[in-house]
Amino acid sequence: MSNSKPRGELKHSCQLCGSTLTTGSLKFVLKLEIWADFDGHLPEVDDPSKVQAILREMEETDPIELEEEVHLTRYLLICPSCRANIMSGLKSRETVEDNLSILH
Repeated sequence: MSNSKPRGELKHSCQLCGSTLTTGSLKFVLKLEIWADFDGHLPEVDDPSKVQAILREMEETDPIELEEEVHLTRYLLICPSCRANIMSGLKSRETVEDNLSILH
């Protein structure tokens, strides 16, 4: 007897709205990538104890959580309706490519 699932329709859900996505239906993979921007300037720290407190906090924080504060990548399976909503929102906003001056 095989442990594999029977062939047929696989059901997944849109990871944004929860709607059902079945085998063969139109669906999209959304890649979300967020990273920290560094403009080359660090704030002045006038109190060395503040630096020590930050270092202690970092030592007590989960390394994965710290990494995700700097760079995070996620993949989401989404439905056509959510894709349309995202695209509509993006079209109404200026993008980084439209304003390269924000990239340092």
